Amino acid sequence: MDIYSYHHFIFMRLLFPLIACLLLCLLPLSLSYNQLPLCHQEERVALMQFKDSFIIKNYPLYGYYPKVASWRIDGNNTNCCAWDGVECNQDTGHVIALNLSMSCLFGSITSNSSLFRLLHLQNLTLSYNDFNHSQIPSEIGNLSSLTHLDLVYSYFSGQIPSEIQYLSKLSYLWLSSSFDGYNDLYTESLTSLVQNLTNLETLVFNGINTSSTVPESLANISSLQTLYLVNCGLYGQFPTKIFHLPHLQELYVSANEDLTGHLPEFHTNSPLESLFLASTNFSGNLPVSIGNLNSLTTLSISNCNFSGTIPNSFSNLTQLTYLDLSQNSFNDLSWLTRASSNDILPQFYFLGLAHLKYLTKFPDILRNQSKLFSLDLEGSNLQGLIPKWMHNDTSHNGMP
Repeated sequence: MDIYSYHHFIFMRLLFPLIACLLLCLLPLSLSYNQLPLCHQEERVALMQFKDSFIIKNYPLYGYYPKVASWRIDGNNTNCCAWDGVECNQDTGHVIALNLSMSCLFGSITSNSSLFRLLHLQNLTLSYNDFNHSQIPSEIGNLSSLTHLDLVYSYFSGQIPSEIQYLSKLSYLWLSSSFDGYNDLYTESLTSLVQNLTNLETLVFNGINTSSTVPESLANISSLQTLYLVNCGLYGQFPTKIFHLPHLQELYVSANEDLTGHLPEFHTNSPLESLFLASTNFSGNLPVSIGNLNSLTTLSISNCNFSGTIPNSFSNLTQLTYLDLSQNSFNDLSWLTRASSNDILPQFYFLGLAHLKYLTKFPDILRNQSKLFSLDLEGSNLQGLIPKWMHNDTSHNGMP
């Protein structure tokens, strides 16, 4: 055996035991990593009591199924961390998430509900259930670790507990009225409710009766990405600074008829993707700088009081697929009616141009709109024949 082979032989004899030892040491870690943590007895009991407080209603709708029906404490089902809709911390075994969206629950959540004994909860999602028009208990404020609270379309009623303001870690807060649109939830002070929620990324209040102004403090939540305040009875001047939040992508304040405001000058780095102001009392001119909203895909300002010119900078909004300008007082519609076939224009899926008094010529902007699915020209003063190119553009995309 030469010297090279000898050293190689010695090296391999030394290496194999080291590899074997390393594999044996890592094997228990690998097995434990793949295993679910064991839940705590008191939390398992709390979950079962929560389940037993409801009736399971059958909804013949896609996506609905009773997650809690599989919760049992017999046989091999004692580990609540493996239950449908339940998530535990991998290290501590504490329940940190409860996602029972669309779970066919019917009943009330009372102040002594076992739910409020799950003190480590970070995510509570109870959307699309029927809580029988019960109130949201003030004890929700005891879940101080919550970062995500979703109670959308769950038939809660009454006053939103002020204790929500103490959930300072919240990044997602979703509340809404019932499917029928009835404002069955209300708050006496929207300002107080949100002033301490400085980590919000998503705030959804749809159909919540606030009867208040829009809190100025929202403009200080730099992390805010999504803001829905739809049909909330808002009034007064909308804080312009909210438009300039550095991460705001979606802003919906439609269906607040007494809400006034105007559009600001927009910066080139604005992340806005969706802007819904429909059925408000916003007014004034559309700024030329609206063309800086390069990420904008949806703009609805129908049934407002905007006037003046539709700026030519709209041609810069190449990502725009939904545009509704209906029922405003624009007196210069040249961007709509004089578009050149050589212009690079947005490709619309929906275009609303209803009840525009000065729209008398068929809009040239409709040329080459190969993706247009819905067009609203109701109540316009169009004259003459529908151009042949319009038939060519729409004959294959579902429009009549």
